[in-house]
Amino acid sequence: MHSRWIWLLVVAVLIGVVALAAKVAPGGLNDDDSRMQLIYLCLILAVLTGGLAARLQARPGTTLAHLGTWGVIFAALILIYSYRDQFGGLGDRFAAELVPAKGTETGPASIAFQAEADGHYHVYGAIDGSSVRFMVDSGATSIVISPDDARMLGMQPEYLNYTMAAETANGTVRVAPVQLKTLKVGPIVMHDIPATVTEAEMPFSLLGMEFLRRLKSWGVKNGRLTFEQ
Repeated sequence: MHSRWIWLLVVAVLIGVVALAAKVAPGGLNDDDSRMQLIYLCLILAVLTGGLAARLQARPGTTLAHLGTWGVIFAALILIYSYRDQFGGLGDRFAAELVPAKGTETGPASIAFQAEADGHYHVYGAIDGSSVRFMVDSGATSIVISPDDARMLGMQPEYLNYTMAAETANGTVRVAPVQLKTLKVGPIVMHDIPATVTEAEMPFSLLGMEFLRRLKSWGVKNGRLTFEQ
């Protein structure tokens, strides 16, 4: 390979870098710092490209094989970056299939859940920043927190004031009213939500009508439960 072809390769790479920078970040080269960074990058690439071209002249077979490998890797990285939102959504869908209670965000203020093996919809939420696994129960009037979850949240259920009663499948149980500063389910965030802590042991807390009625909409369609705020 003659020296003129080496310099043509260097110039072609530099032009490609400038064109890519202008396309990826339109208007991003308007300030002096961005232009200086691009100049430094072009100088480094010029040195690297010149060395690569010299190596290509000395050992064309091996160098071309390496170039092909790195070309595939570079193309894959560009593809992933270009479609990063779609790949991120695909990852969320895989996670939702593996752990249905995590849900899949379907909009800026909506999330959907698949039913689990027991036929119920389970939801991971956060009470004042602490993760809680709920079962969605439209038959429950309030948000019912199990004693175990109450302890995890630092509520000390043995010292709460159980002034209310609730009807359950196992009969009447006493519950204590509490106030939640924040309740977050995916992109949905609610503040100052009344809830109750049950005196009876439960396998999980319940996300009842106190939560559901505050939503813009909720319902089951095609096997998926969707919340929208």
